[in-house]
Amino acid sequence: MNALISNPADCEVRDVIRFLQAENLRPCEIHQRLVAVYGEHVMNAASVRKWCIMFTNGRTDVHDAKKSGRTDVHDAKKSGRPSVIHRCIEGKGEPHHSRESTFHN
Repeated sequence: MNALISNPADCEVRDVIRFLQAENLRPCEIHQRLVAVYGEHVMNAASVRKWCIMFTNGRTDVHDAKKSGRTDVHDAKKSGRPSVIHRCIEGKGEPHHSRESTFHN
């Protein structure tokens, strides 16, 4: 019996898909193996097929592509710039007002 691994990183699941595809497993078999190890909330079968197609077409990167206009948290940490979340936690950001205080004031 396989122990379930909870909350795997997306790139971890994609690495496993790439590995199992290299062993010539079909996407439906790969999905069954993922569910057996990671549980029923792992990536759905359609997404497994999508990633198998991308890997077949030559993709090797298992990480999400950066989205334009968004700051990567890791890039902000590397540059030494505190993120908005960190500034707010430290009390240096804009004050946060809850919806309740907005409606009741």
